[in-house]
Amino acid sequence: MKEKMSTLSTSKILVCIYTCAQDAESVAELKDTDWFKDVSSRDNFEIIEVLADPSIKEEYSFKNNILTLKTEESYDNLCMKTYNMIDACSKLFNFDYLLKIDSNIIKNRHNRTSMLFSFEYFLKKFYKEGVFGQYNGLTPIQGNTVEQFRNWASSKKLFVMPEVLISEIGESKWATNYWAGGCYCLGQKSIKKVIAQKKLFQKFKNLMGGCEDMAVASALTG
Repeated sequence: MKEKMSTLSTSKILVCIYTCAQDAESVAELKDTDWFKDVSSRDNFEIIEVLADPSIKEEYSFKNNILTLKTEESYDNLCMKTYNMIDACSKLFNFDYLLKIDSNIIKNRHNRTSMLFSFEYFLKKFYKEGVFGQYNGLTPIQGNTVEQFRNWASSKKLFVMPEVLISEIGESKWATNYWAGGCYCLGQKSIKKVIAQKKLFQKFKNLMGGCEDMAVASALTG
């Protein structure tokens, strides 16, 4: 169920800007937008940056609005970075909704594929259509089959074994429809479901190339 901005004046929103050291320019550009200035001025919004660093001593650290997670910063580990982010945020912050947004959305890198991946569309959905809810997002991935997933993984040069995953978790947990990782929202009920399934995220790291957005959807499926 999605909710529009007009209904969220009293809801607490945690915005997680998902990024890495190499995307510092994107973060700076995102912070310079009217959108960032708007949400920063709202009392019910809290905005943090999320990075990974396996060398830190603690499981996570939070300093100067930056959440650093003790895990590898690599594409095939994104599902564990995401799981650790959600777990840490549930312990550190008081919120109703967690909105995850990739810092590089500001670059509009997917415009040639579809405007549904663009920052312009994000603004439209954020302000007019609503992006919040127990599980909502920006760009829908629909009709996800094993073959389609293999094609995606091949384009990323990732080794995956979806058949093994299905044999271990069951076909009912295979997410055919989900929100792409560029931006999605989780409410507290969904947060609790995700946190309870750490082993599922580990399977996605080992068998599915670390596909984080599908891992989140799978945790909420079946």
